[in-house]
Amino acid sequence: MSRRTKVILLLVSLALVSLTAVNLGLVWAPENPLRFRIIAPPPEKLERAFHDGTAHVSGYQVEVENTTGATIRLLRAELFGPEESDGSRVQFSNVQTASAAAEQDLVIPPHGSRRLELSMFEATYVAELARSEMTCTFLSRSKENYMNLLDYVDRKWPSLSLSMRFYPLLDGNSVPVQMSEQ
Repeated sequence: MSRRTKVILLLVSLALVSLTAVNLGLVWAPENPLRFRIIAPPPEKLERAFHDGTAHVSGYQVEVENTTGATIRLLRAELFGPEESDGSRVQFSNVQTASAAAEQDLVIPPHGSRRLELSMFEATYVAELARSEMTCTFLSRSKENYMNLLDYVDRKWPSLSLSMRFYPLLDGNSVPVQMSEQ
């Protein structure tokens, strides 16, 4: 093989590796990728929940929107009320996640959205929804694949214990929710 061919192959290989590294860097841990919009149920459904004498309000949905070009897996989402004068916050609800929703519902495609169920812990929290915040934990697809690879290597060769040394941190943040009618 001539020297020119070797140089061209090396340059093409470097370009491909560079593109892969740049793409991985962009989608590894995206900043604030999720937006949450609470969709209120029809008034008659909400009325029935109040008249039944239950403090549990159901029928609300949360639309989770991915604003980035990375595929995101939602691991946990909790709705918290506004901060009280003493700095404390009341947890209003858990969004239906891994234990209750279908696995594919928790994967939000790039620039896509999913609807999940939201059940309020107390009926009195409904008035404070407009000022609430969603706290969530999520993973990008590339980070999830990396963690799966570490888990596989640990199962195959336990003496290496790679996941203990190289496991990445989970991503998460708190964002204000938006309200809308159904």
